[in-house]
Amino acid sequence: MGYTFLTVNEEKTNRNRVPKIKQQRFIADGSADDENLQWKIPINDWIKLNFNSIGLYRVKYELQTLARLNEQIAYQTISPQDRLMIQNDVAALCNVGHQSFFDYLKLLSSYTDEDNFTLFSSMQNKLGWNDKPNEDPLSAMLRPMI
Repeated sequence: MGYTFLTVNEEKTNRNRVPKIKQQRFIADGSADDENLQWKIPINDWIKLNFNSIGLYRVKYELQTLARLNEQIAYQTISPQDRLMIQNDVAALCNVGHQSFFDYLKLLSSYTDEDNFTLFSSMQNKLGWNDKPNEDPLSAMLRPMI
């Protein structure tokens, strides 16, 4: 019988690292694979840079990538620190005009079932409880969502 056995290597060209995945059949008794069977292996279609948010830098994701991350945030499949940092990055980028507040609104909808205090604290600190002088309309719209 057997099942698939994946070997993952990295190929480096200049400063780029490209994962190379090799598939073969794993047979428990060590016998050779005569059939050369291939399995369909699901691979994430989303990318999250700065794993567990250990680096000190901002990341701006293109809209399609951010949409894929929104799904991972909603299902809480990525760590709380990564969920917090994505929210924090988008908020910071919105504040300086590098990203649209519409993107931030869409992102916040991913936190509907969020139960991690740290994330709510960060969002609430940004928006506060009360209206602010000269506040942009989108920030005012976000406040009741938190």
